[in-house]
Amino acid sequence: DQLETLLQHLLRGSGRKGLCGIPACRPLGDGLLLVRPLLQMTRKELRALLSEMGQDYVEDSTNGEPCCTRNRLRLEVAPVLEALYPGGAAAAARCAESLQEDEAFLLAQAQDFLAEQGPEPALAALAALPRPIFVRVMQQLLPKPPERVHIEDLTLFCQKATPHAVLSLPGVQVTACGGRLCFLKDDGLPADYEVILKEGENPLPCGALAVVIPTGSTVTPPAQGNHRYCVQIPLCRARIRGPLRARPQRPGDTLRSGGVNRAVRRLPGPAVSIATRRQMPLLCDDGGVLACPFGKNHNIRDDAYAAKDCDLQVFLLFS
Repeated sequence: DQLETLLQHLLRGSGRKGLCGIPACRPLGDGLLLVRPLLQMTRKELRALLSEMGQDYVEDSTNGEPCCTRNRLRLEVAPVLEALYPGGAAAAARCAESLQEDEAFLLAQAQDFLAEQGPEPALAALAALPRPIFVRVMQQLLPKPPERVHIEDLTLFCQKATPHAVLSLPGVQVTACGGRLCFLKDDGLPADYEVILKEGENPLPCGALAVVIPTGSTVTPPAQGNHRYCVQIPLCRARIRGPLRARPQRPGDTLRSGGVNRAVRRLPGPAVSIATRRQMPLLCDDGGVLACPFGKNHNIRDDAYAAKDCDLQVFLLFS
């Protein structure tokens, strides 16, 4: 069984983990452990033992049919290899056992790295990892096992460390945010909404809060409460086109600030995960994105701001 498994994985181009073959024991979940006590025995040895014990046995009738790859390897290839290298099956089992020990060590190194770095590791730390440990770190982090091409793309991505760059992988988007590698599942975008803002408090579906206060009002700015972030945005009421609205970030959003159309997703902001950033509400009007809670000096649209005419304060509170 080990020889057949090793040959299959070898011909598929598997890495070290695949060449470890069948584990002698592995968890099945819910506190169950699968143990294979006969894995080191050959078919010939097992039949001899059963004969010596006088024990009958049942054999799957399809074992002798060349109906699948494993059967053809057993019936056509294994006999040739045994003739060339007597005892080769046992040697393959020993090789698999040795590789399993190496794999366990490398996996432990990857787990130690993640225990130190957390679920969003620093790009510089990732770029400095030896490739075997880097591969196992990514296998731990990604929702689907990465193929070789994905590992190559991730290696280059971590080395470049371009702020706000995005790399699409199966089942996940990888983003460089605050010098760290952030992961956002394909279904991780917040539900779309659009709320017209009135004076006072405006709860938003994402759990955020938008508070609109006219300049000079006796209403005091809101307390942060359970929200981690509070951003104040000054606006000119007369420059707002149509109703003032709050909504989440959408693909392709741009903001014209400083005479330049800027992609909202690339605006610099707080060192938060990409998932948190995408939950941050934007202020919009009929002209598109009006302002956002990140971007430093470029977070308000040019035609919506004039310091001397600002008569409206919007507080965006979010976690």
